[in-house]
Amino acid sequence: MTKDTLWLAPLIKQLKGLSGQKFPHGFSCRVACSVDPVEMTHWLSIQNIPLKSFWRNRKGNLSIAGLGQAWEYRLHHRNDIAPCFRQISQLLKNNSTDLSPLQCLGFIAFSDQQQCTWESFGYGHFFLPAIELRKNTWGYQLACHLFYDNPQQWQTMINKRVEQLSHLDWSTTSKKHHSCALTPAGYIPDETQWQHLMTQSQQAFRDKQFRKVVLSRESRFSFDGTLSPWEILRRWHEANPYSYTYAFQETPGHVFFGCSPESLFHRRGLSITTEALAGTISRGTDRYTDQEKADYLLSDPKNITENRLVLDDIKQRLNPVCTHLKADKTHSLLKLKNLQHLRYLIRGRLIPDVKDEDLIRILHPTPAIGGLPREQAMAFIHREEPYARGLYAGICGIVGLNDTELNVSIRCARLAPGKLSLYSGAGIIPASRSLDEWEELDNKISTIRHILHTICT
Repeated sequence: MTKDTLWLAPLIKQLKGLSGQKFPHGFSCRVACSVDPVEMTHWLSIQNIPLKSFWRNRKGNLSIAGLGQAWEYRLHHRNDIAPCFRQISQLLKNNSTDLSPLQCLGFIAFSDQQQCTWESFGYGHFFLPAIELRKNTWGYQLACHLFYDNPQQWQTMINKRVEQLSHLDWSTTSKKHHSCALTPAGYIPDETQWQHLMTQSQQAFRDKQFRKVVLSRESRFSFDGTLSPWEILRRWHEANPYSYTYAFQETPGHVFFGCSPESLFHRRGLSITTEALAGTISRGTDRYTDQEKADYLLSDPKNITENRLVLDDIKQRLNPVCTHLKADKTHSLLKLKNLQHLRYLIRGRLIPDVKDEDLIRILHPTPAIGGLPREQAMAFIHREEPYARGLYAGICGIVGLNDTELNVSIRCARLAPGKLSLYSGAGIIPASRSLDEWEELDNKISTIRHILHTICT
C-alpha cells in the first residue's frame, strides 16, 4: 500500500459513510484528512482536473490549492456582488465541517463594462473547491467538499469525489515545462499611444475632471512549445515571498496568475486591516544605492502626493462603516525584489452589520488602481485605454464567515494557448512625466521578465 493510499483510505471511508443520508437543501459538507507536505503548485500542475485554483496569503501561513467546484456563483455585473455574497454566507453557515472552516475562493474583475472583461473569465466567479489541499500553521490537509442541492444526485456526487480522489497524482518528479521560445509581440498601448494617453490625462487635470488616474499597459508575448504557469508562479513567489500568490484556471490552457504586494482588505470578525500602497521606485544595485533610492522615495513630493490621495480616500470611505479607524502616522516602505513602494497601514473596527460585499463596494477599485474621484477616473479609463483590463487590477482571495482576505490583482499575467500577457500600471497625477511612467511600467514587470528569460533559455 502506497503512502497516498494510506492518506486517502480514511477520507474515502468518510465519504462513503455519507451515502444514503439526507440533509437540508443547500447543506454543505467537508471531509478532510492530514497529509504529508507537498509542493502545492507542482501538485496542481500534474492533476488531470481542468478547473484549478490557488491562493496564498501574504504572511505565508495559509495556502489553498483547489480542484473543480462543489458550488459556484458567476457574476456578470457589479450588482451581482451582493446576491453572490449572500449566497456564500448562507452556504458557509449551513454546513457540517471539521475544525477548518469552509472558505470560498474567487475573483472579481476591474470593471463590469463588457468591453473591459475577458471572455474566458467573465466579470467574477466565487466557488467552493470540490477538492482542496490546504496548508496552514497546523500542517497540510486534503479535503473534499459536497453540496446537497439535489437528493437524486447525492450518491452520484459522492461517487465522483471518490473517483477524483483515487486519480490524484502524488508524484514528486517535476515535468519539464520550459521547452519554449518566447517572442515579444508588442505593447498595448505602445509608446506613441502612451504619450497620447498622458497628454489626454494632463488635459483632464487642467479641466478639473479628476486628481489622479491610473493608466496601464499590456505587454504581449507569443511562444512556441510549453510554458507552465505553475512553475512561473513558484519562482515568482520565491522572488517576492511577502506577496499574495494566486492563480485561476477556468478552462484548460487559460490561466490568470500573479504575485501581488497589495491588499484590498483583511477582515477577521469585526476587525479590518487595509493599506494605501502607491508611490514606486526601483531597488538599488547595492546597499548604498538601494538606501539612496529609498530616501528619495520617502521624500519625493510626487510619490508622497500620490500615496496621500489613496490614503485619504480609503479613510474617507471606511469612516462611515467603522466605529474607529486608525492609520500609521507616517508612510513606510514595502520592499520587493526589484521595487519598493510607499505604504500606509490602516486598521479599524467595523460596525456590526457591515458585510464583505459592503467593503468591496466601498473600496474596489481603490485610487491605487483606478483613480480619484473614482467615477471620473473610471470613465476616462473606459474611454481611453485601448485594451481590456479584465482581471488585472481586480481582486481575488478567500471569503469566510469570520475571516475574509482579498488582494488586489496586480503584478499578474494571463496565459492562453501560444500567448502570454503581462500587466502593469502607473499612477498619474499632474506632476507625472510620460517617460518616467513608461519606465515604471517596465520596472513593474521586471521580475516576471527575468523569470521568463530564465525558463525559456
